[in-house]
Amino acid sequence: MGNTLEKNGLWDRICFGFIPAKYFALFLLITVAGVLCNASPKGFLGGFTVCTIFGLLLDKLGEVTPVVNTYLGGGSFVAIFGAAVIMYLGVFPEDTTKLISDFIKGTMTGPLRKRTTPTAPRSEEHTSELQSHDRI
Repeated sequence: MGNTLEKNGLWDRICFGFIPAKYFALFLLITVAGVLCNASPKGFLGGFTVCTIFGLLLDKLGEVTPVVNTYLGGGSFVAIFGAAVIMYLGVFPEDTTKLISDFIKGTMTGPLRKRTTPTAPRSEEHTSELQSHDRI
């Protein structure tokens, strides 16, 4: 009986993050087709999908590039700066650029950060106490 690792092909041995290459290729093809046809879903789902698929691709490119992997930090470096260069150069269509920007801004300043705790009405004593501290 042969070893199961020998039976597995290249598509089964290479992973992009946690996704085997054969599935990632399908996801990448669908995502690229959606981006080129402006058919990506709007909102969180579309932004998350585009950012995840292209982020995993850039991460893998950084991991297999010898100089980048050894001296610059590998996949994380390429994922961060590669994404910034792609957005700066305008590689994606305008709708996709807006989708990604809205996704990033939405996760950075989401509804949890905007929420404020309700304050109880202040009594007159508390207000006069605060005013006396302001005079000092």
